[in-house]
Amino acid sequence: MKTNEIIETEKNKYFKKMKQKSADYDMKISNALKFLEIEGETITDEKAFLILKDFMGDDETIHLFKNVIEKQLTPMNAYRINSFKKTFSKFNEREALLNTFGELESTAKDLFIRPLTKQNSSILRDQEFVSKYMAGYADIADPLALVNLAEIVENLVPEDN
Repeated sequence: MKTNEIIETEKNKYFKKMKQKSADYDMKISNALKFLEIEGETITDEKAFLILKDFMGDDETIHLFKNVIEKQLTPMNAYRINSFKKTFSKFNEREALLNTFGELESTAKDLFIRPLTKQNSSILRDQEFVSKYMAGYADIADPLALVNLAEIVENLVPEDN
């Protein structure tokens, strides 16, 4: 099995579970947006959680709601979104996990298909002498980087998975 296939298989374990959407899901989104608009820049983590609890597990929708709340906060108070732990902590963890999987995929992409590169070489009378070759992937992706990223994934994966 190729490295990227293994990474994709592991990634799908955590991100292919789609939340079932009810027939009135769009209406719930519209209502939630209206409630967020009413709260305005005075919204708290508790109120945001009560408004958005039906959407937990739907990362795309929560991402959009998070952007809406960030835009509602005045620029002086935009940092407050970081204190919305109850509302966005699970989403932030899943987003970090998804970003780490993306980094794993890009690191592994060229790992074994790069040509050897010359590390130490010299030219004497128009003839090149190479004293050491380096595996071509080492200049792009150190295999230890994959191990480090895999450890990050293990630490980000929730206990119940």
